[in-house]
Amino acid sequence: MTSTDDGDERADAGVDGMPTAPRGELNRNDSTLGPRAQRTRRRLIDCATELFREQGYVATTVSDIARKAGVSLATFYVYFAERTDVVIALLDEVVGDVMRQGVGQWDPRSGRAGLSRVVTSYVESFARHAEFFAIRESAIHADERMLEQYVQYNRHFHETFARYLEEGVALGLVRSDLDPSGMARAMTLMMERYCYDVYVLGPRAEMPSMTDTAHLLATLWADAIDLAESDVRPRAAVAEQRLK
Repeated sequence: MTSTDDGDERADAGVDGMPTAPRGELNRNDSTLGPRAQRTRRRLIDCATELFREQGYVATTVSDIARKAGVSLATFYVYFAERTDVVIALLDEVVGDVMRQGVGQWDPRSGRAGLSRVVTSYVESFARHAEFFAIRESAIHADERMLEQYVQYNRHFHETFARYLEEGVALGLVRSDLDPSGMARAMTLMMERYCYDVYVLGPRAEMPSMTDTAHLLATLWADAIDLAESDVRPRAAVAEQRLK
């Protein structure tokens, strides 16, 4: 038995009929995991999420998660190297869902309507995963790895929108006197913190509708960059026409 970062202990025996694996070797969710392993991993994630919500990330230990999931510490460590890996697994799931909603895909030529669609997708995704964002907020203040993950995700997000703003400037659709990188960073962070304040911290009785939230944020963004309407068809429309 060896001590862990959370003050728990682990055994080195094999579990679930599998040979002993290095810590966290099965921290993935793909076809290489059999049905039983998939169910075990899912149960660990779900139980950890419930504990993080009920007693907080900092107060939850690996022992708590294993106990609630009804597995041994050895089983936990087959799937995750430490508590942080569970939150990172959740982050991967949430980011995947957010990206599938088209949040990272904006064409300046789609005008205010196109920007509104992207912002609406973001707001809806944030509201749907508000519980996770509350957990992540606690984790990034307590864990350096989570902070690094947060910084990397935000950097990727605002760099993506900076490229779209640069395209908008080149097309004459976005004001030319702005710094695309700085503006993208400011506006994406504004969206995130506003949604956090509304959907995590705000009282439910006073919570605005997702439609109202998206309209406010999209209007602020469009006005800040002086977004103009374009006579040129957006990339997606052109691509769709080519497929017909």
